[in-house]
Amino acid sequence: MEIGENRFRPGPAKAGYQAGFVLRFNLTRRLHLQSELNFAFVNYSIRAEGSRARSVSLRSERFEIPLLLGLQFGPLRLFGGAQFRVADSERDSAPKLLKVNFNDDVGIMGGVGFNIRKFFFDFRLSGYARSHVWNTFVSDGVSQRVRVPRNLVYGGWSGSSSEQKTRVRRRTLFLHNK
Repeated sequence: MEIGENRFRPGPAKAGYQAGFVLRFNLTRRLHLQSELNFAFVNYSIRAEGSRARSVSLRSERFEIPLLLGLQFGPLRLFGGAQFRVADSERDSAPKLLKVNFNDDVGIMGGVGFNIRKFFFDFRLSGYARSHVWNTFVSDGVSQRVRVPRNLVYGGWSGSSSEQKTRVRRRTLFLHNK
């Protein structure tokens, strides 16, 4: 993509992390409703080409509230639902060269998880329901809305839970952006 005199392209994928709390209500023996409060640090890398060639690192810090419905089959869980972004801030390594405003605040999330005694392990994929996401890129005072073909976050989570009917969990994760 070109903005003014600068050309940008995606850089290598970067890892991030997330921490949060999970509240799970068992509706039936196999069906559960799960709400979460997560604080995510998502990292992006963009390469600037031209007269100001360099790599730009972006970091988005955001509060997310997923609302998920899940099915339990023994130790295996399948889940999916909506993810609401309620606060977002961006930082980058070259604010005068490039600033990105992430415009979408409602996404979808789904995954598979395993329960082993008091511990759980999840693999999740989250993104946006539309095939393309529009973000606003600003470079040298020129603003441009850019269609991003994919804005996916995937990773693994782990944590522990109580054995009560309503479960509260803590978790840590590894995030990867694409």
